Amino acid sequence: MPAIAVHAFGIDTGAARPLSAAVRQRVVEALPEVAPNCSCRVLVCDAAELPEPAQPPSAWVEVTMFPGRQRADKRALYAAIIDSCAGAAIPPESVTIVVHEPPLENWGIRGGRLAADLFSTQH
Repeated sequence: MPAIAVHAFGIDTGAARPLSAAVRQRVVEALPEVAPNCSCRVLVCDAAELPEPAQPPSAWVEVTMFPGRQRADKRALYAAIIDSCAGAAIPPESVTIVVHEPPLENWGIRGGRLAADLFSTQH
């Protein structure tokens, strides 16, 4: 159940929707079991908000998902995100990806039910 937020700097707002669709599609390809529950949003930010020495176009990508993925899965996830950003002319070296994996007891899903109660094993 990844929730993906892409903070994009130096792209125009018209590129946000295609970038969101591309990131979501590539993440689903990398982690096919997440397809029904994967969401992605792109926030277009002013270049003036960039920390030094970063230059636009660039992206800060945060992925929040259930814990338990192996390193190989995360490598595939990172490669998928980098490929997606390349389609928006964001160079690979200008993309930072952070994965957040809160424990299942910190997820309220399906009407506020504790994810730890719904899943016997971690995803």
